[in-house]
Amino acid sequence: MNEFEMIGGMQFAAIITGLLIFTLGPVAIAIIWKIRSKDKFSTILLGACTFLVFALILEKPIQNLIISPNHALGAFIASKPLLWAFIVGLFPGIFEETGRFVVFKTVLKNRTNKETGISHGIGHGCFEVILLLGLTFFNNIIYAVMINTGTFGAVVDQVKAVAPEQVDQLKVVADQLAAYSFGSLAIAVAERMFSVLFHVGASMLVFYACRDKEKFWLYPLAVALHTAMDFVAGLYVAGVFVIPPIALEAVVAVFGIGTFASAYFFIYRKDAKAEENEAAELPEFKRIFDSARIDFVEVSENLVNDYLTMVNDEEHVGRLIGIKGPVTLEKELEFVRGKLSENAPIFSMIEKSTGEFIGNIEFMDMHDNEAELGIAITAAKQDKGYGSEAIPVMISYGKEKLGLSRITLKVYPDNARAIHVYESCGFKEYDRNETDIFMEI
Repeated sequence: MNEFEMIGGMQFAAIITGLLIFTLGPVAIAIIWKIRSKDKFSTILLGACTFLVFALILEKPIQNLIISPNHALGAFIASKPLLWAFIVGLFPGIFEETGRFVVFKTVLKNRTNKETGISHGIGHGCFEVILLLGLTFFNNIIYAVMINTGTFGAVVDQVKAVAPEQVDQLKVVADQLAAYSFGSLAIAVAERMFSVLFHVGASMLVFYACRDKEKFWLYPLAVALHTAMDFVAGLYVAGVFVIPPIALEAVVAVFGIGTFASAYFFIYRKDAKAEENEAAELPEFKRIFDSARIDFVEVSENLVNDYLTMVNDEEHVGRLIGIKGPVTLEKELEFVRGKLSENAPIFSMIEKSTGEFIGNIEFMDMHDNEAELGIAITAAKQDKGYGSEAIPVMISYGKEKLGLSRITLKVYPDNARAIHVYESCGFKEYDRNETDIFMEI
């Protein structure tokens, strides 16, 4: 039977407090952000799933396999502390940041609001806290109870019989619990706070890399920052340098605060300011929602001349949307006023960078949670990717705001460009006749 130092009342209090902080704290952060931002909670949950899949299911097994000293490659890596630390840092950098990139490009591709990056980062970072530290403190409470009841020694003896190499780890845990204090807890809380800040900052970087092709460089930057932060931790674990734990936490603080502050103040706040300026420049329009390059506004009589230019362009627009003959000003005004009086889900698309009219997009013939999608883009704004950008956002609006479960559209068989766009947005053909192809999503 092994003897271990009893866990005192203050140690128990610190451990229990840690359990509460590292389980309830992350949940509280997620809920408060969701309430303040009014963003979707599912984005936060997807951030948690990203960590689970890309960090725990994919990254760790592959990394552990490569650096295991039980084979030649792993033994070679273990003999090179700098290389070992680099690999330990590189894997989280590549897997976790690529995980964010994949999720933003797929599951979250229709969520282009600026809050998405923060929500995803909170989900990622907070779930990591719960899984790594929440569960650890839960286990520590069990170990502490076992130590004080005298059963921990028996467990150590059992482990010694089947896995003697793990005995020293259990003894270290027992010694740490006996010496644990609120000071130790404060350091752990600070380290996790900085880690969450890093994840939120990195998530914002990758989000904007996905949202704007010109900012793609932010994705490899996030990979590099993540790799560098964990590389320093790897050097410490490998014994390349010996510094007090508080100094290592300071390094994490620099990366966490630096990454978050840079992403938030230089990108997120700049984006928010641009949105405010764009809204101020369009006082006559009522903006309903937006995407990366488009403001979706309520149809307006102030745009009637743009509407006429578009629908009366038979070659580029009118023929494709079934307009026959020129539309008069009176007829178009009647159309606009009718849509406004019906509060119909039809929106004009305005180019954010210029304030210029792009086209109209709407849901028609709504019934039984179904609707038909229609879109028209003025000739001057065609071939710029606006259809591919607008349609997914409109689909998201229809499903989330209007409760649509099925969205259909029809397109001429010879309009190959439109068919390609619709298919890329998820529409599939379900019927056709001599004049139209019918698609649904």
